[in-house]
Amino acid sequence: DEVARAVLSPQEYGKVIASGNPALEFCRYWTKKESWLKMKGKGLTGDIRTVAVDDKAFITFEDLQKGYVCSVCCSDDRFLSGMQIIFPTLP
Repeated sequence: DEVARAVLSPQEYGKVIASGNPALEFCRYWTKKESWLKMKGKGLTGDIRTVAVDDKAFITFEDLQKGYVCSVCCSDDRFLSGMQIIFPTLP
């Protein structure tokens, strides 16, 4: 809860808490924010709560059985169509 409040806007936090799976919803927001910041070359600096992810071009991959959530952000959403991520098989 402390981490979620530190990185999510009040609106995002409300959506996470109200979701059927808050941990998964938090991971979706977190991976999008991290992806956007990396795309912009900013890193995890500043107030990450101000990074709005709803209006950006993302594709999110999830393998809930393996516990993966991965988001990719692109400045041109044409590059996202047809993208695939192959999750490795870990021992």
